[in-house]
Amino acid sequence: MPIYIRRVIFWIFVLIFFISAPALVLYTAGYRYSLSSGVVTRTGVLSITTNPRGAEIYLDGESTGIKSPDVINRVMPGTYTIELRKDGYRPWTGQVDIKSGQATTLQGIYLFLDQDADLLFDKETSSLAVDPLGDTIAYTIIEGGWQELWMYQLEKNIHTLLNQTMDAGENETQLTWSANGSYLSVYDPTTSTVALYNKDAVKLPIPIEDEILAVSWHPSADQLLLLTTQYGITQLDVQTMATHIFSQTDDTSVLLDASILRITQGTTYTEVAQYVNGEKETLALLPKSSYNIQQRDGAYLILSDSIGQIYLIEIHQDQPILLQKEATAYDWNKNADMLVFTNGYELSVYDAKTHSTELITRQSTKINSVAWHPSANIVFVQDSALNAYEIYAIANQRFVTNLLNNTDIKELWVSKNGNNIYFYGQQNGAYGVYQLKLANTLDSIF
Repeated sequence: MPIYIRRVIFWIFVLIFFISAPALVLYTAGYRYSLSSGVVTRTGVLSITTNPRGAEIYLDGESTGIKSPDVINRVMPGTYTIELRKDGYRPWTGQVDIKSGQATTLQGIYLFLDQDADLLFDKETSSLAVDPLGDTIAYTIIEGGWQELWMYQLEKNIHTLLNQTMDAGENETQLTWSANGSYLSVYDPTTSTVALYNKDAVKLPIPIEDEILAVSWHPSADQLLLLTTQYGITQLDVQTMATHIFSQTDDTSVLLDASILRITQGTTYTEVAQYVNGEKETLALLPKSSYNIQQRDGAYLILSDSIGQIYLIEIHQDQPILLQKEATAYDWNKNADMLVFTNGYELSVYDAKTHSTELITRQSTKINSVAWHPSANIVFVQDSALNAYEIYAIANQRFVTNLLNNTDIKELWVSKNGNNIYFYGQQNGAYGVYQLKLANTLDSIF
């Protein structure tokens, strides 16, 4: 071969190297030529995790062939519709913006089983109480002229009859579980008497013969029952049967962890005061009304008044009233210190750590009940249907999963592991207690 031809070939290869080497470097760095814009641009990265794992990932309707959790590299910048599909589960869809040279993360997306609710038992109850773990309920029914008190273990599907009395016509029985759900108190205000059972359905003695005006449990000590009599609050240790009477208390007093709370009606206001070792500290002066303590969690109190408002109070704050809102339904998440509440048509979340309130949705159909999922990013909302709302939008907008339709729910709760929703109410015309499975036990990582 002539030398000049070899030289031409050599310089052609040199030219190809200088052209291709930068292009190869740019390619490995994630740069691509965009047909839509006609320019070379750097791609982005998309990372997706789901609960449960193993969801197929679709971009703009096209399967990527990848399952979660995984990372999709070299995605051209732009807005994409992401769909996640898993056999037996309801799909998740959202839009996401992929930006040049940046990683976009969709983390902790929850997929729920695509199943109908199962009827556990079909009885109309006159009162019902769910234990704090969500796995046992106590309920009363009227059967053939008798009022019956039952305990029902949901996962084992075991009913146990606790008591049977003649039906007096009006049922005002108050069923209350202890802090950890080991004990159940049954208070009858018409006779001022209380009965006590453990979770094995064994009736326990109560060594107090005084007329009982009110019954509650200590907010954190599972074995301490608080009985209000004309002499004040008597604390009963149901394990040892030891009693202790707190002086300077009455039927307006509530025992907290290390103090006593009293709600006193004034001429123009209602005073909420805390007593520690007999020393009084006024926490708040509220508008004159009748107030009930609905929930206690450490330093937090939730009060309700007679006109449909709730008050969230933190007793250790200089300004203890954190929130005052109209609310027809609410649920407090003690792990995240967050309150979800609704006035019937707006759904909002208050974060006690950041002292911020965020509107989640506003709708025309009335919201009847709300409940947290253990993840603290999902709230179950029941109107004429049952839906799961994302509190924090994982994609560009919050995603809403429809779980049930044609429901009339009276009581709604979620199992502690987040695998099941239980509710008492009507589904497709049949009243009873229902179970809606959200995740398979083997798939779940809640």
